[in-house]
Amino acid sequence: MIFIQDNQTQYIAHPAIGEKAKELFKLRQFDVNIPRWVVLPADFMAEAFKNLTSLANTGDLLRAIDQYVFPASVEAELGLLFPDDLHLAVRPSPWIDPGHEDAFDEQYASFMIVPRTQVLHKIKAVWRSIFSDEVLAYRATHRLSPNLGIAVIIQEVVHAKSSGVAYAIHPTRGSRKEKFISGIFGLGGSAENVEADAYTMSAGGIDRQIARKREQLVVRQNSEVVTEEVLRIHQHDQAVADEHLLTISKLLDDLRTQNQQFYQLQFALQDDKIQIIQAQPIWRLDQLPDTSGEYNLWDNSHFADEYSGVITPLIYSCIRTYSEADQKIRAAFFGASKALMKRYRDIFSNTLGLLHGRLYSNLRVKQTLDAMLPENRVDVHFLPQRNLTTYQFDTTEVYRGSTNEAWRSMFFLTGKLFNRYRALNQKGNEFRKYSEKALRKFYHLDWQTKNPQELMQMYLQLERTLLADWDIPFQADFFFNVHLEWLKKQTLPFQDSAKSYLATDLLLDTTSLDAIHPLQRRIEITRKIQASTLLKELFESEGQKQIWHFIQHDNREETLVLRHIINDYILENDAHCEILRYSSENRIEHEPLKLIGVLQSYLHRHISELDHAKQVESEIRASAEDLMNQNFKRSPLKRWWYQKILRNSREMLRMKENFQYDHQRLWGVVRRLFAAIGRRFVEEGILEFEGDIHFLSKEEVFAFIEGQSITADLNALVGLRKEEYERFQAMPQLATQIATYGVPYRNTDIFAVSNSLEQQEKWKGVTSCPGKTKGVARIFNGQQSFAIEDGEIIVARCANLDIESRIANASALLLERGSVWNPICVLARQMNVPTIVNVKGLLEGLQDGDLIEVDAVLGEVRKIEK
Repeated sequence: MIFIQDNQTQYIAHPAIGEKAKELFKLRQFDVNIPRWVVLPADFMAEAFKNLTSLANTGDLLRAIDQYVFPASVEAELGLLFPDDLHLAVRPSPWIDPGHEDAFDEQYASFMIVPRTQVLHKIKAVWRSIFSDEVLAYRATHRLSPNLGIAVIIQEVVHAKSSGVAYAIHPTRGSRKEKFISGIFGLGGSAENVEADAYTMSAGGIDRQIARKREQLVVRQNSEVVTEEVLRIHQHDQAVADEHLLTISKLLDDLRTQNQQFYQLQFALQDDKIQIIQAQPIWRLDQLPDTSGEYNLWDNSHFADEYSGVITPLIYSCIRTYSEADQKIRAAFFGASKALMKRYRDIFSNTLGLLHGRLYSNLRVKQTLDAMLPENRVDVHFLPQRNLTTYQFDTTEVYRGSTNEAWRSMFFLTGKLFNRYRALNQKGNEFRKYSEKALRKFYHLDWQTKNPQELMQMYLQLERTLLADWDIPFQADFFFNVHLEWLKKQTLPFQDSAKSYLATDLLLDTTSLDAIHPLQRRIEITRKIQASTLLKELFESEGQKQIWHFIQHDNREETLVLRHIINDYILENDAHCEILRYSSENRIEHEPLKLIGVLQSYLHRHISELDHAKQVESEIRASAEDLMNQNFKRSPLKRWWYQKILRNSREMLRMKENFQYDHQRLWGVVRRLFAAIGRRFVEEGILEFEGDIHFLSKEEVFAFIEGQSITADLNALVGLRKEEYERFQAMPQLATQIATYGVPYRNTDIFAVSNSLEQQEKWKGVTSCPGKTKGVARIFNGQQSFAIEDGEIIVARCANLDIESRIANASALLLERGSVWNPICVLARQMNVPTIVNVKGLLEGLQDGDLIEVDAVLGEVRKIEK
């Protein structure tokens, strides 16, 4: 016998029959009807090549196939297996290449309606198809071995009343809990007006989407496939009855249970019986995202100022700890009961996520935490709600108390808030004194004498007392926002297009803010350079590396003083948001170079004071005050209330900004603590570079110190993390807001939430320094190589020290996020560079190189052309 028949199951594992024939054999263990079939094994194809001396030339192989004449015995056996009047299907049954299971489904020839007299001709056509240009190119590209044989299935065609395809997994949603079956009248195939029913089966029942099936495919005796019209009264009939749907569903379940794989089936209905034409596993489940998992929304707009790029595992583990503590403080502050916080204690640690190396807020968790608060039950809020999404998750079961109970909680909470506000100034001063004392202790610490255990305990103490227990700074931030909202209500009636942010103008005073101390220190260093002819000429004529090399090796007094000042500055002003991925040696070189670049830009613009910045702030503030005083001239009571709110708002702003500055300095201490641990790890041969510590989470570092580490080879783990970090850096940045289903770490699961801002041609923000200009937009990409030409406009997501050195050449500065109190905005005012901050949606609508017009008087940005 040449053909292997459908009852010869002993050949099920024979590689020559191919994968599809193997799956047909598997179906025999189930009580199903299968149209009669046979398979011509792949090794029979060698008969066509037996006269060739070489199998390397594709042209010779194709000519051998064309010239091959089947023995009479093959035709005779085929005649015994299938009568002359049957229509047959001729399909390939290739053996699969792992990882490329479905790569050739559409490339190998397949024939659905074939007279028996044409079967051998079609078999040769299938043979030829494995040498097509497309197949050979794919194999060469993926380095697959040559294929010199393919099995061919010959199967009886069912003259079906209905036919269709069934999937054990929903093919578009990827849901493992749903099966999808499509059905049509007549034969399976394609025609212009043949539409299919869609049946989705789940535990909840059958969802039937019945199409109007105007036409169907039928085969005539001469093997011609034609389209026939379906009678109008039957056009809305169900193509596959429910009883057949249930039978097919059970077969899919049986196949999955038996073979531990999800299957798809091709079936036909004939004489009210189901005929299974073929079955095959659903390959490449990794390319079929399961959207039946938990729907979630992620947003990173809150982190754009400090963590807009890819962050390291160490930074993420620290932020995650502080975020958990912050959310617990917030919940307790706004009246969440201890019982409710205990019930949802696990959710506090899930507020953040790390997607493609970037920090995101989990909006599902955020809404759950919000639902814990009594104010959400009665819909009365201390501050306006800033919803990041219109999508509302179901949180009705979180707060189970009555409305009356919520009102009672709100009443007592108001009294507590009043007492906290009265004590805030005193407690704030105590907190700042304590944090200043802790900072001085760390600044003068002899790091080299501390062992890893001591450094770990010092960090944990710092985390418990200052970083995680962040109650007073949280209160300052809250009460500032309360006063700011009150001030906005006072100014709202008097705002116009020229004064659209009166409240911000009234608070524009940075002289009392500690956050500008690093800027003032840089200007002091600039003055020292200007006072020295030697240093001034050095900074004006040499590059950054040459300058730093000279400062390091020159022993003249003025150079020694400058070296000491620069080292002190770097020690006290570690940028907490820039944990560098460089080795220790590169990091030590990088930070002075960045500072030298900034100092050169100051010298270029002759900046030795912040006098102009103070003058601009004073003029903006005075103009706003005059406007408000003029409008309250005849209302002494309203004027008194306005002035009281203004004084308190300024005090709350000072307190809030100073606490944020202290937070940055504490982050600098955290960085030095872990740098010291990294240095000790390098000395002991545990890590290769000091900076490698940033590619481990703090939990992994501490577990290693305490002898609880799962991984003993930290270098290997660091190498893996570095590769992943580089890959994330090279990826396009994800959207500000994204949605995921189920496990978020699959590329196909992540998609941007639609944003109407992307179509804008005009944006509005808050004026930081007035002025008007027009120029080419240069979008800051976060790289040190970022450069602009004179007169171009810097566009960035948030303020960054790398931007500071380029402001001298810019005609304007636009920040999508940030505030007018940022030190870089102060510097822009000193340089008289028109600046607008908090321009929502700017980066979604602009591209690098767009020509834009900036009106920093009205706070408007307009795109002129691309």
